[in-house]
Parts: sequence; structure tokens; C-alpha cells
Amino acid sequence: MLLCEGEADRQFFRKFLEKRTKLPKFDIPFPTDKLHGNNAFGRMLQAIRGDRVGFRRVKGVLIVADSTDKPTALFKSVRAQIRAAGGYGVPSKPLKVARAADHPGVGIMLLPDEKTPGALETLLVRDITEKAPWVTVCVEQFLRCEKIEAHAWPAEKRDKARFHSLVAVLNRDDPSRAASQAFRDPTPLIAVDAPCFDDVEKRVMSFWQSIAGT
Repeated sequence: MLLCEGEADRQFFRKFLEKRTKLPKFDIPFPTDKLHGNNAFGRMLQAIRGDRVGFRRVKGVLIVADSTDKPTALFKSVRAQIRAAGGYGVPSKPLKVARAADHPGVGIMLLPDEKTPGALETLLVRDITEKAPWVTVCVEQFLRCEKIEAHAWPAEKRDKARFHSLVAVLNRDDPSRAASQAFRDPTPLIAVDAPCFDDVEKRVMSFWQSIAGT
């Protein structure tokens, strides 16, 4: 099972798992109207435990969160939520699977990675700018223009601004398309099989191999 904080993350991983056929299948039950954001993981863990029959079939739970501007602090926050949920093992470090009796193993993965500040949009920006490198200068000039200071925002918010700016100038058919719709066929903005997402595949596979080996 994969738990993520936002609709863009869920849609990304749905398409990612579909296109990256070497990866196993995951259930992605969240976010919902009431359970979303990086402060809801503890309640998500409690919710999946509510179905006792289904819970017995869960082999592992991978929690995926944006690293924000403070990856270490975010990781500690997720650990605290897991501990508060009770019963689950609490990972001692990112990507390490923690186990506890009568509960599936739990791992934590951050985007873009466990050390780099940012979010899913950080990876989306990489894909767009690798396909159209010329646009980087234009967008950076805009983010620094006059009283605009988005270039100095914390990494997560800055890369969200970059993503939306890139979509607005490169996607004439739908310049307001949200990140949650960036993977929509038949004309996706983001190619989830692009090399910039290879490391995400490696980390998801590493989690699965740890679970499958138990």
C-alpha cells in the first residue's frame, strides 16, 4: 500500500506504476477529502487498520511525502505520526523498513529525495526543462522580475511556482493544467518513464524487495 499526501502525488504514482512495469502493484487509497496533507499519515495508518480482514492482506506500507524545505524535520514529523498511530514499526531512517508484530512493514520515502528540499513538482520541473532547456532562463527571469521574489521562496513552494509557470508558457492547449492532471492521457505533460524518475523507481523497488524478502 502506498500512502501519499496529495492528489497530484496519487495520480503521478498511478501512472508511474502503470508505465514502469517492473514495479509491483500498490493500492493507493489516499488522499481523501478528510485525510490529506503531510500531517495526516498517522490517521491514514489508523484508517487502513479499521478493515481487519483487508489489513491482514497488506504486505507493506510505503509513506511518500514531499521533503519540503526541511527534509530532516519532515522525516521526524512522519515518524512521530507513525508512533502516535500505535502498533506499527517506526523507521529509523528514510527507506528503511520497520516491522512490528501483526502489522505490515512501514517505510518512508521523500520527494524529490531524502536529502534534497522540494516536492514532487521538483521532479516534474526537471522533466519539462530537460525536454525544453531553453525555457529555464525565461522562467527564472520571470520569477525574479521586479517585485516578484518567488526565486527566493522555500524550495517546495518555489518549485511549485516554477512548475505552474512552465505549464502556462508551454501548454497552449491547457495553460492552467494542474499537477494532478499532468499525467492525463492522451496528451500528458509529464513522461513518467523519463530518466529523471529512475531513482524513484529504484527506491520503490528497494522498499518492495525488503517487504518481499520477509
